[in-house]
Amino acid sequence: NEGMMVVFSRDIPLLVSQTIKEQIEQFIGAYQLTLSDITRFITHPGGTKVLQAYEKALNLKSNDLALARDVLKNHGNMSSCTVLYILERELQNIHETGEYGIVLALGPGFSCEQVLLQW
Repeated sequence: NEGMMVVFSRDIPLLVSQTIKEQIEQFIGAYQLTLSDITRFITHPGGTKVLQAYEKALNLKSNDLALARDVLKNHGNMSSCTVLYILERELQNIHETGEYGIVLALGPGFSCEQVLLQW
């Protein structure tokens, strides 16, 4: 095996559920936004339990992460770059002018990268 090898911790869903809301609020707060201003969540899936942790922590409906679930089902977890496949699909959707979205990617050592989008 010559490819990249990643070991995923079973603690990731717990870390997401405990930290993601505060991380996002701090990030978007710098732009005078709140979670209620974000209508699109483009998330690195990580796995079914990670998606459930996002939903619980951010009070989302499973439909809010439908693109992430679809990419996870059809392509699996391709590490942090998986979120780019989800972003590509999200960009094909129709958005209202001024609508906000956030891109969330998880990485090694439990890092969380965020990008704020506005259409």
